[in-house]
Amino acid sequence: MGEYWTGPLVFHAEMLDEAKKQRAFLSFLRKHAKHRPADIFRAFEPLLDVEVEDGSWTQVTPDARISAADGDAFFRRVREIRGLLAAADPPSAMPTTGRVFDLLRECTHFVYLVRNNVFHGSKTLGEIYEAKQKRRIEVYDLFLKGLTSLFFLAAGKDTAACDFVPCPLTEKTLPGAAREVVLDRAAILHAIAARVMRIGDSRW
Repeated sequence: MGEYWTGPLVFHAEMLDEAKKQRAFLSFLRKHAKHRPADIFRAFEPLLDVEVEDGSWTQVTPDARISAADGDAFFRRVREIRGLLAAADPPSAMPTTGRVFDLLRECTHFVYLVRNNVFHGSKTLGEIYEAKQKRRIEVYDLFLKGLTSLFFLAAGKDTAACDFVPCPLTEKTLPGAAREVVLDRAAILHAIAARVMRIGDSRW
């Protein structure tokens, strides 16, 4: 195996348990990450732009699939991932230990359960657009972008959606202000045209 995966595609039977599918997927990502740890940093770096401190907004509404403790554990794990990202200097120092991928596996499973609730109707549209729920969904969304971006990087892509996820516009100042930051919308539009990301992936 070279720098990227060059072997045959692996067929996973439809009857394969979802948890086993997720473990196989993350095992593939870890094999790549051991050779290119900076790609983990690159894929999940957008998580550094969101605050995931404890607060009422992180408290999920329990249901038949998800408990309040599950939600607390998810945000605790995301905080731990953010801590690892912040400490990775340079990005190639990002760890690829079993602990890191345990965090990714647990977060992946939680977001999978949330996705089921949304698409199976357990959550109403009103609940989805509620302010606290919107903040939680932003974190879920950025985590999934990181996960899929790591997959595309492992598959040999030069760019991935993580490269074009801007910070929320509300956190940016206007040109000419003391803290001048300008979003590169041209780069984002180019990424959409190149099908690296979708219109709904941008946060501006």
